[in-house]
This record gives sequence, structure tokens and C-alpha cells, in this order.
Amino acid sequence: ELARDALKHGENLGALRPAMEALALKYGVTVMLWGRLGAEHLILLAAAVGEPLRSIHAELGMRVPLLTGSMGRLFAAEMNLQQMRRMFDVIAWQKSLDFETYTRQVAEAAERGWALDDGYLNTAMWGIAVPVPHPGAPLDRILSAVLLTDQRDPSAIDRIAHDLIAVGRA
Repeated sequence: ELARDALKHGENLGALRPAMEALALKYGVTVMLWGRLGAEHLILLAAAVGEPLRSIHAELGMRVPLLTGSMGRLFAAEMNLQQMRRMFDVIAWQKSLDFETYTRQVAEAAERGWALDDGYLNTAMWGIAVPVPHPGAPLDRILSAVLLTDQRDPSAIDRIAHDLIAVGRA
């Protein structure tokens, strides 16, 4: 119900869903559309699962802290350091991640236009996230791909990111 309410301002899942599903199947990943829910959370709005036994399953409507994983690095780029620090400290990172390293990763994500979480949030997963732009509007949607750590192919990360960007802009 929360996910439906969050989608009310014009998301066309009818057009986005087939592209998400094609990308999930192409790379054997789970592709997810996240929306900002208030000042400090994200909500899962849609998901497309690649190879069922090799993908991450997620519950629509699931809420997570705003700075979670690769998605959070994109939102963090729009924050001041104090706000970022306060929100960073509530994330339960599985792999040790200090704030200075996180801020470097946020700057890298802002520079290249996409973010990577290579096992910090969950050591079993890697996440790649791109903004879904709405001209003239603040960032409120993220498209992400999640793959199991044993699926990672460093040469494919960049390709996945660029395909996500293309889907998010369509």
C-alpha cells in the first residue's frame, strides 16, 4: 500500500517493468526501483528477478534507511557532512566501513553518475545504483541491480551500471 502511494506522482511502471525484467535476465541479477519515503527512508516500489536461484528476492513496500547500500551513496551526495554522518551511523554495515571511506565513495559516485556497494552493506551481495532523473525535481527515485558476491564480474559492473542508466532515463 505504501509503495502504491509513493508511485502516485507519475511513475510509469508499465513502460519501466519490461526494461527492468530484460536487464534482470540479461545479467542474472535483481533489478529494483526505490523511492524516497520521507527524509530518512527508501521504499521498494518494484522488482524484477533474474535467474531465480541466483538472485535476491525482496518484498515490495520494504523500507530501509536512506543511506543504505549503493542507493544511499547517491542520496548522500546531496547532503552536508553533518547530516550524512548522522544517517551513516544508523546503518548496520556487515563489512567494516569508516565514514571517510564512505564519503570518498559518495564523491566517486557523484562524479561517475552511479554508485557501487561492494559487499559493505551485506557481504553476500554487491549493489549498483543509478538515479532516475526527473528534470527540475530533486532526486527521489533510484534504480538498482543487486547480485550475489559470487556472481560479481568486475568487467560487467560498468556495463550493468550503464544499462541501468539507460533504463532509468527511458
